[in-house]
Amino acid sequence: MNKELVIAKYARDVSWIEQINPDVKIIIYNKNLNTLINNEILIENNVGRCVHTFFYHICTRYNSLSDITFFAQDYPFDHSPDLINIINNFTLDYMPDNEMSNICHYDWHTPNNDISPVPYSDIRVKNYYYPLGNCILTEPSGVTSGHIKTDLDGKWNSIFKNSQLKKFYTMVAAGHFAITKEGILCKPLSFYENIKNMLETGGEFVPYEIERLEAYIFNPLYT
Repeated sequence: MNKELVIAKYARDVSWIEQINPDVKIIIYNKNLNTLINNEILIENNVGRCVHTFFYHICTRYNSLSDITFFAQDYPFDHSPDLINIINNFTLDYMPDNEMSNICHYDWHTPNNDISPVPYSDIRVKNYYYPLGNCILTEPSGVTSGHIKTDLDGKWNSIFKNSQLKKFYTMVAAGHFAITKEGILCKPLSFYENIKNMLETGGEFVPYEIERLEAYIFNPLYT
């Protein structure tokens, strides 16, 4: 099994990659010309946050994917503190030993939002999609946090043609995840190009919406 780490960089120091095992291929995409260094790939349009970088990689490498790909921000440890160990020791039977210990709530300061924790296994799709964040929850469409308001129902209808809307959407905060090649290839390239286009043209809230739908985007049961 060959492994690859994809990093969405903007301003943070990524020297932590020196702790990654040498058998793991590393690709760093950078949207900030001022911090670009050798061997990093520049994405000129700074749109869609890290989520866009992840789907940019999926679209451009769709026909040359590694067996397992990890997607992370340039500083991932506030969301996935054990990420280096996870990457170095990952197998397809991976399941965190402390499955429930890191589950928490977001405080949205909005009493109408029904947010509740769910088990990690409810969103992990075995041998496909492995969320690597530290906050597992469910949200309805329309959740507001600060200036962000999500329209998950709208994005669902724009992505899925044959699956009914969910009442609540299960996600792992921060969007760090691992995905197998088969997990990506169970959807056609055009499926991911549609999502990348949304991230490039859909406005500032789209990355937060796509992040919340990743457990369904990479689930072969939803089309």
